[in-house]
Amino acid sequence: MLEKLEVFIKGTSRNRMIFVIAVLIAVCYVNSLGVFFLWDDYALILDNPLVKQFDMKSFLKPMHFQETGSLSSLPVYFRPLQTITYMLDYSVWRTNAFGYHLTNIFLHFVNSVLLLILLSIFSKNKIIPFLGAVLFAVNPSFTLSVTYISGRSDLLVLLFALLSMICFLKSFEKEKLLPVFYVISLVSFALMLFSKEIGLFILPAYFFLNSNRSKEHSFKGALVYLPYFIIAVFYLIFRPHFVFKGWEFTGLESKNTLFYLLTFVKGNIVYLFKAVFPREVYMQYTIQTVNSFNQIWFYISILFVFISSSLILLKKSLDKNFLLGYMWFFLPLSALILMNIVFAMKETELLLPLHNLYFSFPGIILMGDFAFSKFKTDIRKIFVFCATVAVIYYSASTIYENNFWHEEIPFYERIIAKNNNSAFNYIPLSNLGYSYEREKEYDLAEKSFLEAARLSGRNALFYNGLAFYYIRRGDYKKAIKTLEESLFIDSNFSRTYFLMGFSEMSLNNFAKAKANFKKALDLNPDSKGARFYLGSLK
Repeated sequence: MLEKLEVFIKGTSRNRMIFVIAVLIAVCYVNSLGVFFLWDDYALILDNPLVKQFDMKSFLKPMHFQETGSLSSLPVYFRPLQTITYMLDYSVWRTNAFGYHLTNIFLHFVNSVLLLILLSIFSKNKIIPFLGAVLFAVNPSFTLSVTYISGRSDLLVLLFALLSMICFLKSFEKEKLLPVFYVISLVSFALMLFSKEIGLFILPAYFFLNSNRSKEHSFKGALVYLPYFIIAVFYLIFRPHFVFKGWEFTGLESKNTLFYLLTFVKGNIVYLFKAVFPREVYMQYTIQTVNSFNQIWFYISILFVFISSSLILLKKSLDKNFLLGYMWFFLPLSALILMNIVFAMKETELLLPLHNLYFSFPGIILMGDFAFSKFKTDIRKIFVFCATVAVIYYSASTIYENNFWHEEIPFYERIIAKNNNSAFNYIPLSNLGYSYEREKEYDLAEKSFLEAARLSGRNALFYNGLAFYYIRRGDYKKAIKTLEESLFIDSNFSRTYFLMGFSEMSLNNFAKAKANFKKALDLNPDSKGARFYLGSLK
């Protein structure tokens, strides 16, 4: 049976492979087409004025928290291509989520095909490119990027990364540089960065790409990499620095440096495990930090560091494809884990968003290709058998996971339950509150918003969320009381003054309303809402 499977793969044309991938994706994601908007979809699409009217100047600004006349807010992102694709979707589908899901599924299909092409360039056989592309296509972890409409940034950043790398390699197929492919590679690299910031961390991989080619096709000289570096520098300068406004430094202590390091290592191990064994994948995934010598993870992390160090020391005996894959998988994820340790770690918990696996997964396939090339024939057969079983398991799991996205309230309740009283539950609790409110379950909505504010600790944003709920309910006195608590936490958050001004205005306290709107403008001159309502009071 295994021999027949290998013969089938080796004798199958690329077009047939693409057809198989298309069928598998269709089967796995057809039940996601009926999912409505969830989580950040409201802020990024339904309440996002940039999506509803084309304005190029707006795309050049970060989507930071800002008030509008409708009291809505936008999250902390600078991903203009993501917004543009939503704008195109909105022009056709308006608020019909079906079309947005269709776009996501199509982008996932394109990425699967591009991965097949890239792996075919690197691999010496047909088996790994096909199985790798299929495993990528049906991996249930990627429902967090494909089924989730706001996960489109993951789809876009990988699409342009794959296209850039393929064209980079194509530009050196001849002894002379092929300018057309090289220019497409550079443009794709730039588009990758403006799709999602994680793309920046793949830059070092480009130094491995050309070294993988045969000597007669090698273009000597470091100048070929210089334009990529210049684009990356331009991106860092162009990207507004205040896009990180609202992030909170966790206050690391030098005495715990070893435990921070081992928590960092644990994060990478968990990512690797979830990529290969994607069981129970859900939003807002967290792990326990390594904070004691008595924890088993202390020793597992130490062992992983030893193995990784050994691989680096033995790099001369490793294939360049393996090193490229190792870098592709671990470098972006390591950077994100480090940022979360610094900005998003509680005392015993670390936030570990699983959707980040989408961008890094090709690295695992490249490492697998190296291992496959070293296996003997019998081991290769076992490898192919395991991969085939994984395709079946992944496909069934993807269909299963998609079922959880259809009902808003159970969707958030599942996340809260899976996180088992996590300190990070304030985010799904806040979303649950909005869901209850839409269902007119106001007591449950208030309870969720109150719990979200409590769990958030000293985060004025979630006290603002609770106050905003009271405003929508017309309970302006409760809103003011909550906003006073928010000011005690952070007296320099412009949105608090804006909501306070709106509440006072609604109670006909116009003098106090003016003072709050002015303060909001002092802290954030771009506050359109504060300027609008202040103008209406004159």
